[in-house]
Amino acid sequence: MALNTSNDIEMNPLGRLHSSAGTSSFSTHGGRNPSDAGTRPSSSRTGPHRNHRNNNNNGGSGMQARFNNFIDSFRREDGTGAGRGSSSSRFSIHTSHADADTTHDEPFSSGTPAVRNHHGERYYDLRTANTKTASTLLARELKGRHLQMIAISGSIGTGLFVASGKALSQGGPASVLLAYLVVGVMLWCTVQALGEMAVVFPVAGSFAAYSTRFLDPSWGFAMGWNYALQWIVVLPLEIIAGALTIGYWNPALDPSIFVTIFLFVIVLINLAGIKGYGEAEFIFAIVKVTAVVGFIIADASASPFVLAIESAGATILPSIMNGVILVSVISVGNSSVFGSSRTLAALAEQGQAPRIFAYVDRRGRPLVAVLTVSAVGPLAYLANSDRHGPVFDWLLAVSGLSTVFTWASTCLAHVRLRKAWAYRRREVGEMPFKAQAGVLGSWLGFACNCLVLVAQVWVAIAPLPRDDGEEWDVSSRAQNFFVQCLALPVVLVFWLGHKIWFRTGFVRVEDMDIDTGRRDFGRLGAIKAQEEEERQSWPKWKRFYRFIC
Repeated sequence: MALNTSNDIEMNPLGRLHSSAGTSSFSTHGGRNPSDAGTRPSSSRTGPHRNHRNNNNNGGSGMQARFNNFIDSFRREDGTGAGRGSSSSRFSIHTSHADADTTHDEPFSSGTPAVRNHHGERYYDLRTANTKTASTLLARELKGRHLQMIAISGSIGTGLFVASGKALSQGGPASVLLAYLVVGVMLWCTVQALGEMAVVFPVAGSFAAYSTRFLDPSWGFAMGWNYALQWIVVLPLEIIAGALTIGYWNPALDPSIFVTIFLFVIVLINLAGIKGYGEAEFIFAIVKVTAVVGFIIADASASPFVLAIESAGATILPSIMNGVILVSVISVGNSSVFGSSRTLAALAEQGQAPRIFAYVDRRGRPLVAVLTVSAVGPLAYLANSDRHGPVFDWLLAVSGLSTVFTWASTCLAHVRLRKAWAYRRREVGEMPFKAQAGVLGSWLGFACNCLVLVAQVWVAIAPLPRDDGEEWDVSSRAQNFFVQCLALPVVLVFWLGHKIWFRTGFVRVEDMDIDTGRRDFGRLGAIKAQEEEERQSWPKWKRFYRFIC
């Protein structure tokens, strides 16, 4: 399951950003950072990106003007807006801390780095990092239909069908049902917690940014990089799966041909911007939801659905089913570039990745991050090698548990947010969306995620019987253990390395920033009344649809 609830996308248009009268700055130790001595002026920001026009009066024909505009769109966005969106305003966003201290020895600007030096000592400026993710230039133009279809189709993918088939053969139907119940409850609690934070803090970076803000900047660094690495490795894997799917129709064709085609299509979709990505995923989602899709472990022709159709004597249906599988593979590869590139851009904004990844062009695309992630795609040419399986097993092992770490961190960050919210004497009722299970649900989700990690380690130490019936020898046991658990030491290395380098500390409740990037819901009551009035005029089918969606 890909949690593409990244706050780089949202349904409601964002309005103007405004700053409080003053701004406080926090170091990773939770107190004021060493530079808090002078006066820092507040900075106002405009909302949407500016409409960059071609001012070349000698451009010639309209075709030349469009070409010039196309080239101009790749230039760096030099505005100070808070993300592309509609010009209409429903909510405003705080870009500085409310309990302001106006004493700083150097002026704050959009170019102020989150990683700074004071008298030769490095420190991580958490307040600056929060401000940067709150005022991201990344495009936010996905519509409600895009988000709904992406969310619905997110349950149809390789993880669901391949993993469930293997689990069914090894554990039987009762174990699969029990696992779905446990993980279903765990993810429901996790998504509720993430939803509450995403509505209140529509910032770039999503769960990694929340871990940085509410837990520990070093832990947020580890979570962001682990999540990005996972999606980066998924890209060539999905392209290989697509190339092998083509082999169902003509095994004699060279997979490299289709690796090139798929990589080109995926990169082109992501370079088309957020609207191009949204429309492509909308179409892919319709195809996936319409068909019951099965995936395979070795090659596409081994899908249980394809084999069942072939045994029924059909001749065209297997080709249709493989076509649906092909669409699903491209969809996952497309999402991998989208998710990893925006995660890298958010990490760069927070000073947790090379600053070049923060390059956002005039159409709101993280251009350098997209191209960097796409550069990993050519690993898919390993499809011509019989050894591509073990290679990608080890690559996936580096970040194989990233989703579990991410979900657990999301639940814990929500608990910490509620504590800080209460510490500032704010009512939970002020939030427009509240996690239905509350803090108890987040603790339950956190506990379930920890149990999943324990189970993963247990299976690595005491593996299940092999599919070929052979016994596990010492070498194969060691290899299985590291493939299953390599992500654990990798996360710890990222976390400890960042912590030792910047000497960060756990963010204390009293120092937690719950204002920067927070939506101002002063007009929430009037908006709810207006929406309720509109809802009364809806037909019954639309009310039912909006109830379940």
